Amino acid sequence: MRIFIVVLLVLLSTFTTVAQQQKGDMELQLLGMYMTTTGTEYKFSMGQISGSLGYYFTNNFQLGFAPTLTITTTPSVEFIATPPFYRNVSNTETTFGGSAFFVYSFLTGNVKAVPYAGARYYKQDFSVGESSAGINAGVKFYISKKTAFDVNGNYLFQLTEGSEGGILLFGAGFSFLF
Repeated sequence: MRIFIVVLLVLLSTFTTVAQQQKGDMELQLLGMYMTTTGTEYKFSMGQISGSLGYYFTNNFQLGFAPTLTITTTPSVEFIATPPFYRNVSNTETTFGGSAFFVYSFLTGNVKAVPYAGARYYKQDFSVGESSAGINAGVKFYISKKTAFDVNGNYLFQLTEGSEGGILLFGAGFSFLF
């Protein structure tokens, strides 16, 4: 119930706020993401926390970098010799990666919601050769002159030869202009 009240207050406060980024602004984002694979036999889902730093070269065009720390837990079953002959186990792995992105914001006068679209290069783990690239889109809802609630989605395709399927990446978080 508390989460519902906080989200409701954030959304209501956007009705009185008029703000947008401007050329020369820097933006710090803190995001939580959910990712799942598509188009493959093996299904995999995970959560991720990341930050990003971007610079607005014009009022509309932003370029940035986002380091990521990923903690993945994979459940599995291990068979053993004594009853019940199996046990549930999990493997937890931590990786460090990042992404580079560019975004075009669709500004329309002084409004509180700013839709955007762009592209992203993504590498979940710097220690392996796999990487992805794709498109992203989202909306920033300004709750104050320098703070926005950001909701976005990405579709990333694998750049590694022989890979199939893609990655759907959904995120929500806050952006701070300075």
